[in-house]
Amino acid sequence: MEIDSDLKVATISVGEFARFSPFTQRNDPLGFGNWRAAAGQQWHKEIQNRADSEGFSNEQSIKGDVEWRGWTLRLNGRIDQIRSQKDRTHLREIKTVTTPLPLRPEEVSSRFKSYCIQLLTYRELLNRIEAQPTGSVDLDLFLIELGSGITQSLLLDERFDTLVVDQLDVLADYLDRKLERLSRLRALRFKPAYETPRPGQETIQEDLNQAFERSPIGCLEAPTGYGKTGVAWEFALNRLATGQVERIVYLTSKSTGQIEAAERLDALLTDQSAASYWQIRNKAEHCVNVEFRCSTKTCSYLSDLEEKWGRSALEPMFLSTAKPISIDVLKETSAAAGICPYETMRTALGYRDIWIGDYNYLFSANSSRLLADQPDFDPARTFLIIDEAHNLPSRIESNLSKELSALSLNGLIEELSEIGAGHKIHKSLTNLVNECLAYRKGDVLTLRQLDDLTDLLLELINMLSTDPLPYESITPEALDTLWSLSSGSTALKESASRYIAWIPQNGLIRITCIDPSQEIRETLTQFKECLMLSATFQPIDGFLEQCGLADQLTPPQQVAPPAQWLEGAYNIAIDTRIDTRFKSRKNGEALTAATIAKLAERHSPIVVFFPSYAYAQSLYEAIAIDYPFYRIAMQSRGKGESLSSRAEFIDEAMRFHDIIFLTLGSSFAEGIDMIGGKIDAAIVVSPALPEVNAIQQAKRDYYQSKKLDGFERAYLQPGIQKVNQALGRLVRAPGQKVKVLLHCQRYAERRTKSLLADQYQNCQYIFKDEDLERWIEEEPILKT
Repeated sequence: MEIDSDLKVATISVGEFARFSPFTQRNDPLGFGNWRAAAGQQWHKEIQNRADSEGFSNEQSIKGDVEWRGWTLRLNGRIDQIRSQKDRTHLREIKTVTTPLPLRPEEVSSRFKSYCIQLLTYRELLNRIEAQPTGSVDLDLFLIELGSGITQSLLLDERFDTLVVDQLDVLADYLDRKLERLSRLRALRFKPAYETPRPGQETIQEDLNQAFERSPIGCLEAPTGYGKTGVAWEFALNRLATGQVERIVYLTSKSTGQIEAAERLDALLTDQSAASYWQIRNKAEHCVNVEFRCSTKTCSYLSDLEEKWGRSALEPMFLSTAKPISIDVLKETSAAAGICPYETMRTALGYRDIWIGDYNYLFSANSSRLLADQPDFDPARTFLIIDEAHNLPSRIESNLSKELSALSLNGLIEELSEIGAGHKIHKSLTNLVNECLAYRKGDVLTLRQLDDLTDLLLELINMLSTDPLPYESITPEALDTLWSLSSGSTALKESASRYIAWIPQNGLIRITCIDPSQEIRETLTQFKECLMLSATFQPIDGFLEQCGLADQLTPPQQVAPPAQWLEGAYNIAIDTRIDTRFKSRKNGEALTAATIAKLAERHSPIVVFFPSYAYAQSLYEAIAIDYPFYRIAMQSRGKGESLSSRAEFIDEAMRFHDIIFLTLGSSFAEGIDMIGGKIDAAIVVSPALPEVNAIQQAKRDYYQSKKLDGFERAYLQPGIQKVNQALGRLVRAPGQKVKVLLHCQRYAERRTKSLLADQYQNCQYIFKDEDLERWIEEEPILKT
């Protein structure tokens, strides 16, 4: 549906109009595609082949305008069959159903209301186009039971007439609310992000305006502590208030980032701001059942939604509140109405001006339908903000990757056999199992082998699309396996060079995307405008290449405001005494331990960043033996995802420990702002280059084939980006200073050092122990 609010015109197909509801609906799953559509087409063809003998014409296009309550509804559709005889016209709509036939008329209007509305709408258009009286048009809903071929022809009489009137009112109500929402936004008032601009923010709003005059995509690069989130909200809210966009979507890669973004937005909005927002949470967080099973057959909160929406009192809750409803209140209120809280959230989104969520809601096939299915979501009228945008390429790589496990496939074969799956599906799955078992750990498939594997996947998908399965009888685990097999296989066939298939263990094929640029570009360029935020785009050309934006006709504009308060804030030294490559680490362990102890002796507490948890554990043990009097706090593996747990860890570590071990790239290293200005010194052990494996080597070769520096793109850029991110957390405000020792001779190499952020470029070099001692003692730094 396309809505022109200024002209009060809505363009919509007849089918979409007939199905329209402001509330979410859940249909029983029909499998992976098109088996029902294919069967329906066969029945359609059989009925239409008899058209001449019955005097019908097939597939007649129709379009016209319906004026309703001040709106012009521009409708278009295709009538299955039409017959004109003297002063009467007969319209027939052919529909296949799984419900046993025959049905009573009242059952048809209840179960298949949209089919009835579709026919009634065609009559309305004929009345307007050809001035045919209502009484001269016969409406024939021709139902075909999918499995048996039993048919039922139902002539719609005056009992059905109110359906189309009610549907017109439903759509008009929705359009009126949209008009009210946009009118309300014209009165939007909000506070500036900062009453007194921080250093470097003095002209940032105008700088962004100029950037977006040149390109619909902008990249705001500013150091941690600059206030990028607040600046972005202020700019986007101004776009919303002036009518340049109709909605804002703010996406980030971590749930804690979403919470922080919502809090920052809330600080800008006044109580009378007229803008409403919602933070999107996943299905599991909304579930009110003891066990999370999202199925219309197993969850009563998903059944009969249309009827429940009609008698619920939830809609006023959406309209009367500008801020998100707490998850607990949402669950309690929705459950009391017998409606799944997640479905309530899906409906509530349509009433909100601003959506805050995870990257997945645009870039994951599993989750993107949440936004795409919103009837009034138009990217071309939406301002998109991507926070922590440097994480976007790697995150989308992960979304586009998949695994094939012989164990899971065998389990799927057994389950499908029990529910009567056909021999062809069994054979197709068996072929995939054999393919998984044909390789050994460490193997990398050639492009030819990957192409053969893709053909097997597409063969299975085709069977799932044409042979019906009782999907409601399949366990969620098996459905996940089927979805994984089908998702992205067409893209894999068309762009095999952007993937690598390898064997991490016997019986398991991992298909990893090494270039997500096409998917990122196709998604971002749909939006009216997109602002990407990061402290570490550097090098910007590499980032744009990864996002598929390097060759745009209007290239993205980079805005990098000055951060003069960072000048002199970092006292950087490169320790050339040691090589921390994996093969040399053990030999240099004693030197690393001694260096950490030496710096902690003068500046405790200090932070030490490691490229991996295993490396940190090894040094933890070495220091515990040689320097047992130092108290070390070490980040736990896989913990600290919540903001509160990270804050608790850092607070305790700062108060009761001398040394804090963190892992580069983790939520601790990239998401902790609590240590800014509280740490005098830090060590980064190793440049954190990714381990040499099949994936990174494939990336290296891939970029090399594109005449780019493959080693830099595959290894150096992701490693040094983690270093830049971590160091940016150490200084967050004017007056803060810190000493940083880059502990590896590789930092001194030209192309490695060139990737460090500008504020880390001016550095000293440590060649011997005396140099280290002199650097540690010089210019004592006071906390601010």
